[in-house]
Amino acid sequence: MGDALMTVFLQACRSAGLTKLVSRIFSENTASRALCARHGFREVGTYRNHARLEGHWRDVVIVERLLEENS
Repeated sequence: MGDALMTVFLQACRSAGLTKLVSRIFSENTASRALCARHGFREVGTYRNHARLEGHWRDVVIVERLLEENS
């Protein structure tokens, strides 16, 4: 389901004229990181102690995807 939704999302972003997507994913969320990697996102860095959740500081991985016209 995630792959199907991501495919539609990326096309909608291209159709809207966007050229780049940027997001953050909790570092331990391997499923979301793998989904993004399958769809051409690359990991560009990590924000350490970016969010406090349930009393613990959490790191997030920054991902980006350039939306080429013919991809």
